[in-house]
Amino acid sequence: MIKDQESFKICSLKFHSNDEGILQYVFWQTQQMKDIFRSYCKLISVDSTFNLNRSGYALNIIVTIDANNQTRICAFGLVANDKRTDIITDFFEWFNSENLNYPNIRTIITDKNQSQIDVLRTIYPYADITLCLFHVFKSMKLETRKKLPSYVLEEMRGI
Repeated sequence: MIKDQESFKICSLKFHSNDEGILQYVFWQTQQMKDIFRSYCKLISVDSTFNLNRSGYALNIIVTIDANNQTRICAFGLVANDKRTDIITDFFEWFNSENLNYPNIRTIITDKNQSQIDVLRTIYPYADITLCLFHVFKSMKLETRKKLPSYVLEEMRGI
């Protein structure tokens, strides 16, 4: 795969293992993803899956919105720990090195991962960072359920 990548520039790829040989992350971006970001780089959204594969790695995705209001993927990162600031920093520094128009990013939408927000504020100090409404409402719902008895919630919903 590395040989193919070098010969045909199929995709940009970066990976890192720890001293014990355990994969810490792999990042990749196809040429098509680069072209999409080149065209639609003012807004990105960053999200991570949580424990959706057997290995327990988080899948980080950077997406943008095209002219037809469609979500378009710009890059992937499979990471052992999406809370580690060194891995998050490596991901965005790698992304920037592959996409030289990254200074055009003006808005970043993300979830409530504070480590990620801190890194984004450092790497993109000129961009507005905002929380995803889906994640905000999901957190509100979970916290409300923790703090209020079920009969109060049912009463509020008119049940």
